[in-house]
Amino acid sequence: MSAGIEVRPIGLGDAALAETSAFLRSVFPHARHLTPAYLGWQYRDNPEGPAFGFEARRDGMLIAHFAALPLAADVEGTARSGGLVVNGAVAPRHGGAKVAKETMARLYAEGPGRGFDFLVGVGNANSTGPLLRRWTLVARLEARVGIGRPARRESGAPPPSFERLWSREAIAWRLADPERRSRVRLRRGALEVTVPSGRPGIAALLYDGPDCWDLAGLAGHAGRRLAAPLRVWVGLDPALDWPRSRYVPVPRPLRASPLNLVFKDLTGAAPAPDPGRVLFRAIDFDAF
Repeated sequence: MSAGIEVRPIGLGDAALAETSAFLRSVFPHARHLTPAYLGWQYRDNPEGPAFGFEARRDGMLIAHFAALPLAADVEGTARSGGLVVNGAVAPRHGGAKVAKETMARLYAEGPGRGFDFLVGVGNANSTGPLLRRWTLVARLEARVGIGRPARRESGAPPPSFERLWSREAIAWRLADPERRSRVRLRRGALEVTVPSGRPGIAALLYDGPDCWDLAGLAGHAGRRLAAPLRVWVGLDPALDWPRSRYVPVPRPLRASPLNLVFKDLTGAAPAPDPGRVLFRAIDFDAF
């Protein structure tokens, strides 16, 4: 361990979340949604379990933070428990990749003891390179903008190599984000879940498909109608037929992040998924 640096578990109390919020918003000035209330919802309220992670301190000052949110997933036909890595941050001028490596090493070492078979995350331009020294790059996520519903292929898609599994309780928690009000509605026989994207005139399409969780009957998750004629879709879904959809790719220079889906097997029981069969939608991670 680097001299003067202490790595320890993240705190989940009110004071710890307030400090973490201030730290994350100093590293990511545009991420105004990372409030103490948001972190409380994200880290403490998840019905799959509380967040698990580590932070690094130098002389008592918080200089790095990495958290994983428990999730269930089907990995090559087998139900597995894993963690979605979120809010990874290292303070500028405090060791960079070396501090991140030492902090993440605790996640790798202690994750299996917390029941994690794997970790999954979406890396940005700064994090993907360091992550790939220990992780597998699965694929770059699709990012498209358009109108209406994405078209689906007439023939069925092959069984997913990776699909997040949601209980009704977990999906209700996902839509209770205190910083982004979800709108849930039945549209042409399918369930549509949207949230504000942060860009005028564009809503983020979190989910479009069967109402597997009776969400149309959930009170408190039907936000006001979004004044947004356009939809942005982010993820991977081999069943979608983009040539027949009224969607176009978001040019890479306009993307806020490269959106690289990365995966790490912690136990030898969860091999990296086949990228051509991954089902991973915006509702499955924390882009919106």
